[in-house]
Amino acid sequence: MNEEPHQSQYISDTWSSKWDGVMSAQREGLNWLFALNVGGVAGILTYASAKETTPAVIAALISFSIGLLCLVYYALRYYYAEEHCFYAFRADVIAYRRKLMDWDSLVKREDARPSKYKDCEVAAIASTACAVGGIVASSLAIL
Repeated sequence: MNEEPHQSQYISDTWSSKWDGVMSAQREGLNWLFALNVGGVAGILTYASAKETTPAVIAALISFSIGLLCLVYYALRYYYAEEHCFYAFRADVIAYRRKLMDWDSLVKREDARPSKYKDCEVAAIASTACAVGGIVASSLAIL
């Protein structure tokens, strides 16, 4: 292998960053799923079991549930997108080390990969809006 030190460092740093992204996306998605599920759905179901089920309670439950589904989509999409980028980078590094690709091509291909995903942003915003809607509907149910 005939790599310059800065090239080896770039590969190591990018490799680590990609894998950290995969793990971070999974942890983040699971944390938000847990918080939304426990805080929203369990809270409104607890309230509904103690009081009467009103249209506001149903609206809150539906809103929190849709928000939860958005977060499931977000977590899955982000995880698999990051995993895809990691494995694509790994394949490029293997090609580079086998001298099937030059250094400039490796860097150019890595720079062309997306670092964020618009549909994940939309899902996160939709989930946030649903959570706010669930909180508003829950507040109306309590009043």
